[in-house]
Amino acid sequence: MKGFSWGFPGQRGEFAHPESLESLRAMRDLGVEWVTICFGARMDSLEATEIAFGDAEETMVTDDEIRHAVGQARALGLRVVLKPMVETREGVWRGLIKHASEADLAVWWQSFEAFLVHYAHIAEECGCDMFCLGCEMGSMEPYADRWRKVTSAVRGVFSGRVTYNANHDRVWDVAWWDAVDIISISAYYPVGRGADSTVAEMQASWVPVRKKLAALAQASGKPVFFIEIGMMSAEGCSLYPHKWDSDAPYAPDEQARFYEAALSTFWEDSWFAGFFWWKWDARPSLVETASKNSRKAKVVGERGFRISGKPAEATLRRWYARPRVAAEAAAR
Repeated sequence: MKGFSWGFPGQRGEFAHPESLESLRAMRDLGVEWVTICFGARMDSLEATEIAFGDAEETMVTDDEIRHAVGQARALGLRVVLKPMVETREGVWRGLIKHASEADLAVWWQSFEAFLVHYAHIAEECGCDMFCLGCEMGSMEPYADRWRKVTSAVRGVFSGRVTYNANHDRVWDVAWWDAVDIISISAYYPVGRGADSTVAEMQASWVPVRKKLAALAQASGKPVFFIEIGMMSAEGCSLYPHKWDSDAPYAPDEQARFYEAALSTFWEDSWFAGFFWWKWDARPSLVETASKNSRKAKVVGERGFRISGKPAEATLRRWYARPRVAAEAAAR
């Protein structure tokens, strides 16, 4: 899968804006064949029992916007993974969700299942190829029986492939990989030794990761892919690729070397189904405008994960022009 993650966080109005089509087209023209359409529902806090989504959450894209985005992507020849995500209003990572009582936990799972089934219906209606059950929900992953129930409910309305997105440090802790069709990972592994790391040094960091993930694929009987991977174009972020707010100097060449190292390491592996790079904005002009008006936004814009107009763009275009026959068979 020659993929890219698109649209997050999915603010209301973004997917329906004319610029979103141009964004998808520009992304596709890099050789991208798959897109993860990402958007976030909201919890008031890590302890909240209800997930606000759809009409109940005025900040997020509407159902019709999601249908519109999927339709645009498919019209461009892209295959689509629908990825509804849970965010907290306080901005704390969803991997730390917790509840004070079993009763609260039970209510949360009911809300979570309703949330997923709602978007699984849309995924089926729109002809999506894959549906992602959740993203980096480490604190909830031990509840294997709950996940099996949720997965069954999603399969009751969605006929495509189903995946779950584990964080890179949690992949061996998920005891219910048998319930999904394909394993997906947020691959924010540190690589190299710092800002001036060569491609060869970054590749060396990937070697033990590759070995472990190949073992996971063999043990589970499932293909593995990176549903999120990338780094800011900021100095030193190859060691901290999960960072999204670095103030370090602009370092587009380091970002390009990161892309080269990852792509060259996994490209020929038949068990490895592909990459979805993080991230492509639905409305890039909003980021560009904001980057002129605030230091914080400038970090996210100029030095953010985006590759448009940076050396990593040419790197990805070159790799995505190459065939991955064996791996593409595993992805189908």
